[in-house]
Amino acid sequence: MSTNGKIPLGGDIALNVGIENLQRNQYDIVYLRIYCVSRNKEVYMATEFIANGASGFNPDVDTALQLTDSEENIFKLKALTDSGFEILRNGVRTAPFIRVVAKTGATYTVLDTDHGTLFTNEGNSGNINFTLPATADLPTGWFVEFFSVAAGTLTVTAGTADTLVVFNDASADSIAFSTTSEIIGAHIKVVKLTTSLIGVFVGLGAETQTPTIVTA
Repeated sequence: MSTNGKIPLGGDIALNVGIENLQRNQYDIVYLRIYCVSRNKEVYMATEFIANGASGFNPDVDTALQLTDSEENIFKLKALTDSGFEILRNGVRTAPFIRVVAKTGATYTVLDTDHGTLFTNEGNSGNINFTLPATADLPTGWFVEFFSVAAGTLTVTAGTADTLVVFNDASADSIAFSTTSEIIGAHIKVVKLTTSLIGVFVGLGAETQTPTIVTA
């Protein structure tokens, strides 16, 4: 069975849909490709999903999700039998980039959508306190990181009291780098570990840095 259709979306943009279902050696192979194109056939966006095989509908090939950006770079998220998945850019293995955001001011409330972000205090002239979301609202494995490039105190505070796991304390409220001459280069990574706990991993500088831990 195969079906192809064109759905007008307004203006000069349309959605072209092609679905093909083939029976081969007891495998159902579904191939879905969606394009948004202009009337002059210029491709604005292309999305391709392949089930049970990326190459020639081969059921022995790992499944891949393919995306094409506006500059015609082709990205594939490919499932691997023994090692999770890999990301390819134009056929070459790559990795997702870390989102780096500099924050200035006295406070910033971290959002659940900030997952995977590395925050810095670059350009900040004073102290800054990062407050995490409520612990129960975060999925297990959620994480953010903090890196100090300015001399002001950098503090990370739990969104829910007594839920940070730090050195020798499983119910801390906050952690900060505030000791003079031991702030720049400080690194903190927080990871949601369980329903009620967030792990705090500290990367110390070339010489020992002293984090300040608060437990109410």
